[in-house]
Amino acid sequence: MKKSRCWILFLAGLLVGCEKNPSDGLVSPNQGNAVPFAGAPFIIYDDALETGGGVDFFPSAQNQQLSFTSTDNPHSGKRCMSYTWSGSDVPNGATTEHTFVGFDLLVSANFSTLATTPGRNLSAAGYTKLTFWARGTLSENTTFKVEGPGTGDQSTFSPIINVATLTNSWQEFTINAGPGDFNNVKEFFKLTFLFTQPTGTTVAGQGGTIFVDDIHFEK
Repeated sequence: MKKSRCWILFLAGLLVGCEKNPSDGLVSPNQGNAVPFAGAPFIIYDDALETGGGVDFFPSAQNQQLSFTSTDNPHSGKRCMSYTWSGSDVPNGATTEHTFVGFDLLVSANFSTLATTPGRNLSAAGYTKLTFWARGTLSENTTFKVEGPGTGDQSTFSPIINVATLTNSWQEFTINAGPGDFNNVKEFFKLTFLFTQPTGTTVAGQGGTIFVDDIHFEK
């Protein structure tokens, strides 16, 4: 399916619109080509976005909200991420979409520069998995999936986990990956809400809200 892309504006930790890279000014301890010291996780999010990259909404940014500064019962520290989709239609080029929406944490400032931005080679650190904590509420017939790490190549598949049940209690999730998956990381963490329409209907879903915290690459 064809997806249009939109980069976003960072206002007080809330991401909306399509004006400026949200991570401008962020300083990541893991930026550049340096490899974290032996045994240390690569921190994607831990009270703040630490990738030094940007965020992309798909198929576009409307009717979605993403915050990196939620103080609503974080798993650890003082803040967590929160992401909400209202369930309403999201523009997708000349059409609209209400069966999938999501966001992608990228190595580049936005999706349009992803192809020309060098990926991160984290293979020397010996990572084997992506871990994260999540809680929240999903409307009926709505699930979510998380992918990562990824190369940005739409013709290849990233390691993935599909989640059908989410509660208000924090749960840890793990995506197992191979050593080669960390050779050229351009997508750190990609989350998609999926709505399955009841048979014979074109009804839209009601979306949901998910809180995410402590996103790491680990051994």
